[in-house]
Amino acid sequence: MENLVSKPERSAGIDIYKILCMFFVIWFHFSDHGSVQITANDEFTFNWLVLAVSRIFGGICNCTFVLSTGYFLCTKKFNAERIFKLWLEVCFYSVLCGTIAFAINNNTPPPLSLNYFLIMLMPFSFNQYWFFTDYLVLILLSPVLNLLIEKTDKKQHLCLTVFCFLILSFLSSFKISHGGGINYTFIFLYLLAAYLRKYKPEQKFKNSLYGWIGLLCFLLEIASIFAVRYRNFKLGKTTDFWIFIWGMEKVPCILTSVFLFIWFANLKVKYNKFIGFLSSSLFAVYLLHIGRLWELFFRILFNNEKTYYTNYMLPQLILCSVTIFFGAILLDKLRIKFFEKPIIFVLKKITENTQADKLHLQS
Repeated sequence: MENLVSKPERSAGIDIYKILCMFFVIWFHFSDHGSVQITANDEFTFNWLVLAVSRIFGGICNCTFVLSTGYFLCTKKFNAERIFKLWLEVCFYSVLCGTIAFAINNNTPPPLSLNYFLIMLMPFSFNQYWFFTDYLVLILLSPVLNLLIEKTDKKQHLCLTVFCFLILSFLSSFKISHGGGINYTFIFLYLLAAYLRKYKPEQKFKNSLYGWIGLLCFLLEIASIFAVRYRNFKLGKTTDFWIFIWGMEKVPCILTSVFLFIWFANLKVKYNKFIGFLSSSLFAVYLLHIGRLWELFFRILFNNEKTYYTNYMLPQLILCSVTIFFGAILLDKLRIKFFEKPIIFVLKKITENTQADKLHLQS
């Protein structure tokens, strides 16, 4: 997912934003997958607030990665090698995590069977990673979307994007409609990012304005948690206090991610090797910690239940995030060197030899 564009076209600001987002995705999963599941009616504590704020990052970060894809891929031709590399990466971590889970008896795996191995080898077919499954659909649809973007003028593109926003985000956020599902939200974000890339409407204002608006939207998401909490206590309700911040189609979530995306995209930051080193393996962080090993990470090694009633939960969360983030990136560098590159090299050699044989026969 991170190798869709060449380095000269990359934005250091966007890559920094994605690095931060992937780091905070771990925070979200720590809150969402740990043993302690907070509600609006729980006692207010500092640890409760940490988990509540961590929960906000999920939708924002998902939106950010789709926006980034649309921003860069809208100008690219379809490339089957990208799909193949993605498939290799997902299968590698699916098999690795599945094997480790089976070995440690995590997630009570079934006995060894053909079905078990098929699920590991084809995780996208069995929806083992929901984000990748929907992301793959988006990539396969990208040639059609790019053609649509090319054939529409600025006004038509804007009208289409606004229409999608109203139907898929605004109405569903206020329970007027049920939206269109994750795939449709991905398409909307792709179209929105393409509009930003193609017409650059943000240049009418100072870039700092978008950063402040993004921060304000994030604070409003936090405020919505307290608003729902207050309403529940005052009126005796049991409203889900994630109502305005999860999932990724919610208006506050989209606005926060978009304004922060614009701000980071226009930051004057020089691209360097360290940014490239981290950003090129971000997808591996997601694949490693939220596949079949999520219980190992969030119910055994870093279970928030062990520290929720102590002063050590935030240090535990930081240690969990740093360990998973940098551990996954270092592991991915080994995967690329000893797994991906050799396979790609062999396949290219086979392709070159096949083409040479065809030319020889034709001559």
